[in-house]
Amino acid sequence: MITNPIAFEKDKLIREIILAQKQSGHLLYHHNNHVEIAHLIYEHHGYKQFLLDNPSAVKIPLEELKEKHKQVMDLLERVKNL
Repeated sequence: MITNPIAFEKDKLIREIILAQKQSGHLLYHHNNHVEIAHLIYEHHGYKQFLLDNPSAVKIPLEELKEKHKQVMDLLERVKNL
């Protein structure tokens, strides 16, 4: 159990980012025209690379995680609206 409120919020954000990444990746993979959505695929891979480059995401400042969370959730919404 996480007792530190900042660590708890970071954990929650990280979990939501990973889930949104999986969902957007799944939707992008199953889209019929990958040329048409190449910019979204590129953006998706950029966020995925961010997580790979930061395996200890809890060391990322909370404000940066909040910004990445916002960006990934925005990407997921755009992908859902294809």
